[in-house]
Amino acid sequence: MTTCATAIQDFNFPEDTQFCFVLLDVDLYLPTKAALEKLWPHLSPGGIIVINDCQPEHVYDGSRQALQEFSAAQGLVFEVLETKLGVLRRPR
Repeated sequence: MTTCATAIQDFNFPEDTQFCFVLLDVDLYLPTKAALEKLWPHLSPGGIIVINDCQPEHVYDGSRQALQEFSAAQGLVFEVLETKLGVLRRPR
């Protein structure tokens, strides 16, 4: 059996793709950044993206840095729930 995986930065969603909920559990800066940039345009109004391991000074702090930079660039505010879950909400 052959399997094929595509990194999100190399994947193109069909134009009509919409998500209402996304969970990212990558921990690393570049893949989290790429995922946010690819997924945000496809997030439905009222939808949310949850990014795991966004607590400050975590051993893998790349996901938090990517979330902070993406949020600032988009003029968005994120929150951290349960001490480590970064949450972005798309306005309705």
